[in-house]
Amino acid sequence: MKPYVVIIIVVLVIALGVGGYFWMKKNNSKNTSTSEKPALEKNGSSALDSSPTDLSQEFLSASHGVSFKYPSLWKSKDIDGDKNVTSPLTRENIAYLYEPVSSSDKALSTMELLRFVIEPNETIKSVDDWYNYIKAKVDKFVGQKDLTDEVGYNLISLEKVDDINGKWTVREDYTLKDNVRGRDYYIYTGDIYQFVFEVNQSDFTSYEQLFKNIAYSFNIK
Repeated sequence: MKPYVVIIIVVLVIALGVGGYFWMKKNNSKNTSTSEKPALEKNGSSALDSSPTDLSQEFLSASHGVSFKYPSLWKSKDIDGDKNVTSPLTRENIAYLYEPVSSSDKALSTMELLRFVIEPNETIKSVDDWYNYIKAKVDKFVGQKDLTDEVGYNLISLEKVDDINGKWTVREDYTLKDNVRGRDYYIYTGDIYQFVFEVNQSDFTSYEQLFKNIAYSFNIK
């Protein structure tokens, strides 16, 4: 065999070996990134990864006799009875839940359940009375320009909605500073129970049904 043929064969073998090495390296890297993807998705998962009707956890307040359901990925802070209601419109914090971003304390979405006492001289006999009562409170809040400017409050709508377990309900939609969209449900039980939901405005449409399902699971014994 002529020397130059040997050289050509050696060069080809080296080229094939180098090419094969880099092909294997690239393919291995691709497989590794693919296998890691589900873990990354899992770490960044949200309540919306499952059906928004899948509310597998239940929050129960023994002292208030109220309960509601929420997604298993959400975390709760037990602030039941943080402040006792001793006078009209004094706020009592019953529950605070948040949907964490991965393992951090930052939240994708938050929810509060509050209770207020109706003024003694108020008579609520119909859903219209209830709507007008809440409207007066919202109008008063909007009139406090210093407060609304501080949080960037902007009312979108206030309307009567389907009752929740036979309780009259008024829904308030609004925006706040930092691109936050809020939705509150005011439920009349003789007192005021208020669900407060907040999420980034760009995500609100995705979370809308979930918020409704949580609020509509509300039950008082």
